[in-house]
Amino acid sequence: EKKKKKKKKKKKKKKKKKKKEWQEEEEEEEEEEEEEEEEEEEEEEEEGGEGGGGGGGGGVEEEEEEEEEEEEEEEEGEEGGGGGGGGGGGGGGGGVEEEEEEEEEEEEEKEEEKEEEEEEEEEEEEEEEEEEEEEEEGCKNLLLTWSKYLWYTGSVATCHDKNATPHLTDTFICKRPHVK
Repeated sequence: EKKKKKKKKKKKKKKKKKKKEWQEEEEEEEEEEEEEEEEEEEEEEEEGGEGGGGGGGGGVEEEEEEEEEEEEEEEEGEEGGGGGGGGGGGGGGGGVEEEEEEEEEEEEEKEEEKEEEEEEEEEEEEEEEEEEEEEEEGCKNLLLTWSKYLWYTGSVATCHDKNATPHLTDTFICKRPHVK
């Protein structure tokens, strides 16, 4: 029985080793694939301008690629002068178009933000006007409800806002006097 247990343990160890080796091989293969992809991307970037810079992955990667392409185009332009190096500059047209498109998008976003801000300002102004109207109405209502008191006492009455309640005193303070 002890021998059987030892054999089982050895088999388990072998299986674990095989699993580890298999996992390591997979990881190595994945790393190799990633390296190949990176090399292909670099080659495409070097070939560069013909297609205007290709699709690219996320936004940050595209920006980095565009910057690299611009630098390469500038270097090629400096090396080529007006003659043979002109081919590199021609291919870079795609990059310029992409930049123009990005600029247009940014301008559109700015315009949309301005419009939204203007709409918000208009809404705020409308709300303020409504509040002022409500305050005036509140003042009138208060004066009407206290008109009898005023008529009997003959005191000066003014109101503060729609939430104010007048006290039985000679004066009740307000922004604008309504009754004297």
